[in-house]
Amino acid sequence: DSFAKNYVVAQVDFEFPDDEGTVILKQESARDIGAIYRIDPKAIEKRRFQFENFLIHDQRWRSLLPKSTFEELYQGADQVKDILLEVRFTDTRTLQRLDSLKLKKSEYYPLPSSFDGTTATLPDSFWEEMQEELTEGKNSDGPSIRYILSYFQSTEWVLDKDTSAQRALRRLVEANVPERLSQIKAGSRILDQGDKVSQQHIAMVQAMKKALAENRKIWEPLPLIGSLIFATIITLIGGFYFRISHKDLIYNTHKLALYATIIILTLLIAKVTEYFLLQNVSGLLEVIRYPLFVPFAAILLCVLLNEEIALFSTCFLAVILGLSLAVDH
Repeated sequence: DSFAKNYVVAQVDFEFPDDEGTVILKQESARDIGAIYRIDPKAIEKRRFQFENFLIHDQRWRSLLPKSTFEELYQGADQVKDILLEVRFTDTRTLQRLDSLKLKKSEYYPLPSSFDGTTATLPDSFWEEMQEELTEGKNSDGPSIRYILSYFQSTEWVLDKDTSAQRALRRLVEANVPERLSQIKAGSRILDQGDKVSQQHIAMVQAMKKALAENRKIWEPLPLIGSLIFATIITLIGGFYFRISHKDLIYNTHKLALYATIIILTLLIAKVTEYFLLQNVSGLLEVIRYPLFVPFAAILLCVLLNEEIALFSTCFLAVILGLSLAVDH
């Protein structure tokens, strides 16, 4: 929520998680979910009761199904009733959206073409799928199931809107919409001078820093070889200088260990500070801008060793830290 003192330009091509775009995408996906219909539970219970009365008062089913018993038909009717209570119907657009997000459920079916806003005759394909579901992997008798389904099939069903299922489905769709990634080209302005800094700006800068770190490819062969050559050159120059001008440092183990400790400690502090500055999102980098670590080593070397070694080391540390620190100097 602060106002930018400087502008920020994208240094590389990168993509960042666009929260605003993701919210819009979730809203659009939720709008794709149309009305959800269910069969009126009272109509299912009524038809189930009528089927039971039919079995009691009309014994013709015994000649049609000689191997079936009343208990088997009674239990089969309960299974059909349970499935009908779970079935939901919706339009093709909703089913396609669920299928694209891999959220399509087995109890969802296309809305029958005969639906007039209140009642509908369920198609033969629906009853065939139900028959397969009831007979597959179960001990249910196929002829008995077909007989039960034929009784339930020969009627029009009242369809009611299931608003609770529609709300739950919309929430499920919104939760499963993938995060939207927006592309930013190198050279584009991320932030203009005077703009109010938002969370989106911070997300863009963080994504750019990640892309820069990936582009450095410090663990690939070529950068490793380059780092090794650079380190070798620095070490050889330092060795020649100390061998010619400061032989006492080369042959004195304590002084050499002290010198190496100061240099390594300076580089370590610089890299740790850089890490915290870049990972911090509270604007600490805007206050510090370019942290100075060379005077730390220069003062210690000057006091503990001598001025010439301090001056020589300061020159090389300035070059090394200028190349290695990812801060705007």
